[in-house]
Amino acid sequence: MGTNPASAGAYLADEAFAVGTLRRNRPERSTLDVNLAELFCAGGAPAARTAAVLPLPAQAWQHRHFWRAPTEADAGAAGHDPASETLLGSRVDVAGVPSLRVWQTVLDFQRRPYSGTHPIHGVEIVPAAVLLSTFLAATESRELTDVALRVPVPMDPPRRVQVVADGDSVRPASRQAESADDQAWQIHTTARAGRSAIDTGFNLAAARARCAEARDPGDVLARLHTVGVADRGFPWQVTTLGAGDGELPATLVAGPGPDGGWGFGGRRRAHDHPAAVPG
Repeated sequence: MGTNPASAGAYLADEAFAVGTLRRNRPERSTLDVNLAELFCAGGAPAARTAAVLPLPAQAWQHRHFWRAPTEADAGAAGHDPASETLLGSRVDVAGVPSLRVWQTVLDFQRRPYSGTHPIHGVEIVPAAVLLSTFLAATESRELTDVALRVPVPMDPPRRVQVVADGDSVRPASRQAESADDQAWQIHTTARAGRSAIDTGFNLAAARARCAEARDPGDVLARLHTVGVADRGFPWQVTTLGAGDGELPATLVAGPGPDGGWGFGGRRRAHDHPAAVPG
């Protein structure tokens, strides 16, 4: 496992829970106490015991990376186009399996398919919006269902990425670009093309009437910052935010980025987005 707490969930089953011990640039004792408290609240029973402090060998960390810069040849052919806001690189058709399509590319920070940055606890992560845009483009669909965001897609060190579409199902997988050929691929997210068979019966106008309490739109970004999300990846802002019993209707506007382009598929969108929250 990696030393960064952002990777803790990558090796666990859905029903498991993990926390780190320390975090970068945080006080050691208070950070450890908070993480033990999170473990206890999740049902764990940390054992309180005293132990001797062992002398560890000193090592002068230089905090420098020496990753080899990936080339287009690493992706097998032309890699993904960052302006497309997807992870679809060169397409490979599998002989004898017409329903199976594979796109492959190499991902690093310089070729990230979004205009801003999206660090979580100091680790640059591909935004979920990029994954959803990738799924829609790969399946040539306008709707997705059964979306499961399981493990974040980091890009340091550079990663070799495959997007696999099999019929109406799609999933991205990756491994380090410099890894051995026998290293396992990590599946990050799964989804299916099409509309869910579950009729939610959601009525936006009724939700607005139920959620008459006005909230500060800045609360959304403030909440993201408290859970370690330092930036948004794409230029967007919440312009209105309401609150009710377990609901938060919001209006979200995507605007032009620093390069003049528009996030989320290259089109400006203003959405009234309902969200259910616990409590």
